Amino acid sequence: MLKFTRKSLLNHASVWSRLVSTDVYKIHPAIGIARVGNSLSNDDWYAAPTTIGGTPTEYNANTKTFQPVTRFKNSEGQIRKQAAVFTVYKKGEELQIGDADIVNIKWKCWVANKKPIWWNFSLLCGDLMLGEDNSYEYWSKKMKTGTQTPVCNLRNATVTEAADRQKYIINPGPRECDLASGNFSAKFNYDLSKYNAPTFPGEGALNGKLIEGTLINSLGDMTMTHESGKPVSLFVRGGHGYSCGERSANFASFAGADGWFDDTSDGPVECELTLKNGEVVTLKAWVLSASPKYAPNLVNISTWDDTVFDMAVRFRDFGKKLNMINKDNHFILGADGFKPHPETDINPIFKRMKDYQWVSNIAVMTQFATPPFDVCNNSPSKEELARRQTWFSLLRPAIDLKSAANVEAVTYDPHQDVYSNGANSFPYMPQNAGDGCVNADAASGPMSKFVTLTPTQYYLMYQWAYGHTSPTPNDYGLNDLDRASLGNCVGYPNSPGIETCWNNRNPNIYEHDDVYRLRSVPIDKLLKTGLSLTRDETARPLGCEPGDMSKRMAIPWLADFAECTTQPINFTDSNKNRTPPQYYSYWWPAQSPYNVYIGNYNENEQNLEANGSYGTETTGGSFVSGQNVYYQRGIQEIQDTNTNIRTMMAYWSELAFIVNANKDPKTKDDYPNYVEAERGLKAFVKLKTDMSPTDVPVKNLMNPNPTQPYSVPKTN
Repeated sequence: MLKFTRKSLLNHASVWSRLVSTDVYKIHPAIGIARVGNSLSNDDWYAAPTTIGGTPTEYNANTKTFQPVTRFKNSEGQIRKQAAVFTVYKKGEELQIGDADIVNIKWKCWVANKKPIWWNFSLLCGDLMLGEDNSYEYWSKKMKTGTQTPVCNLRNATVTEAADRQKYIINPGPRECDLASGNFSAKFNYDLSKYNAPTFPGEGALNGKLIEGTLINSLGDMTMTHESGKPVSLFVRGGHGYSCGERSANFASFAGADGWFDDTSDGPVECELTLKNGEVVTLKAWVLSASPKYAPNLVNISTWDDTVFDMAVRFRDFGKKLNMINKDNHFILGADGFKPHPETDINPIFKRMKDYQWVSNIAVMTQFATPPFDVCNNSPSKEELARRQTWFSLLRPAIDLKSAANVEAVTYDPHQDVYSNGANSFPYMPQNAGDGCVNADAASGPMSKFVTLTPTQYYLMYQWAYGHTSPTPNDYGLNDLDRASLGNCVGYPNSPGIETCWNNRNPNIYEHDDVYRLRSVPIDKLLKTGLSLTRDETARPLGCEPGDMSKRMAIPWLADFAECTTQPINFTDSNKNRTPPQYYSYWWPAQSPYNVYIGNYNENEQNLEANGSYGTETTGGSFVSGQNVYYQRGIQEIQDTNTNIRTMMAYWSELAFIVNANKDPKTKDDYPNYVEAERGLKAFVKLKTDMSPTDVPVKNLMNPNPTQPYSVPKTN
């Protein structure tokens, strides 16, 4: 097995030293998260949250400040886009337009969607953290049990010529804004740029084919600040959430289908500062445009922030600097090791587990997250420590903390056990599906049935459980915006995930010292080489290209969103998943809710809900405020994968957002009440009325006559 060790990684230190940004100027967040929305107004958007679990903000023209969002949809019921906001900092302070040291400011951004030319998603296959024999090429030569179908193959594999496959990349090319020229905004669309000719599916991959969906002709836009005295910032908005593809495609799984496209994307952001002395400083960041976060204030148990933090602890010198890792690269246990602060390092994990109750029915984890002792007590008694240690024993082990194994020697425990001490005991926590729990058997790829905390989270819990804590918060020396941006994204599990996949925990993609910043191929270099069809950014630390961080995700994203909410997993046979007996687990309910509570309906809304949802024996067809219900009700009623995914593509924007209905300033923070809001009730009434079990709903057809092949419109 190929193991990532500090020695092998440091062989590339010269590469890192050339790419690390200057200490004087930096862009934060290092990775910004935009989210798609089908609102058609360029002014109808809000800014990404600046704290983990925080509410996104929107600009108030009257107060000229950003204030918390109150509605996530516009008056037409369309979802508003979330903009990623990048700001340049000078020695830790916001750089202002008009700064005496700055002559000009130029922003560049190059986003792309590489999904159609990458490998079909096959769970953990291709994750080189598990060894070089876990490569895509290896699994492309292995057949699924009882079939002649490869475990892993390329998407759109029948398209073999490189020039033709390039047409499957949605690639508007680099766009720029420039203070001196007065060009303050740019669109990631069909418009020709001075750099390249854009490629979109309508002009190449789908030309002459029967198609459905909404034809994609843009991946979003960007706008820079330009008024004197304002922070030097860039606002990047993503696509509309559109999907389009061949009408003949059959969606057989959550991974999607060949011949299809969506308008999620990612890519590098660069800011060129021309200084008064003539020097040009190029700063780097990254933007990723993902699906909406339907529960904006709820946080995943292990976030992308947690996976980056864990990577930095185990694969950089960060862990040694914090006294978590010793010279032999083992976690330091006990009084000599790192001391977490209960309130800021430990309690958030309890809160995240507890908050899953608003978006999933996991009563056993709610019980686990509300233990009979004070989590934040920094002077626990012997009896309380004993209770903490009992609690810790119920966490599914992420790593053997007491073994001599080097923390960098990546091995993959299948995490098979459900119960902590036999079938009649308390189940291990957390109760989420593992990255490799969908494989039918071990012959189909690495197995990982249930998720754990990250190894570093697990280590911090150990130290807390045995009383080795700090009375004051720890200063990690990390940027708050960098952490907040990723702290609202999925870290574990990744199958494939929501924003990005398991590549988010690979050390090769991050800068060496600036650990939250992605290593990126310079835009000027990409202009000479073009985008690669085959290059794996996780194999060596050579930098990411546009589209690399999202290329492993489902295509379209709605396929995974429709199908991956819960998962039954075999827990008695380590080599099988899909055979009984099985245990019920959840994926990422803080991003994709499963069980939710109906909000405060009036009489008309309650009647619309009853007419737009399918009744059950337990509800009798009645849906009332405060009732716990299935989040995707109205969409996933037929239980046919192909139909469910197509229905989701048509009605994703009608789903509700989960918000705190308690607006009382005295109690809303300590006693939240998260319920549905802004559900498209009328749309679901129409869907239930119009759809039969054999219908395939098609919405927003770009072609007036869908029975005729699409052809590129003639232009003068």
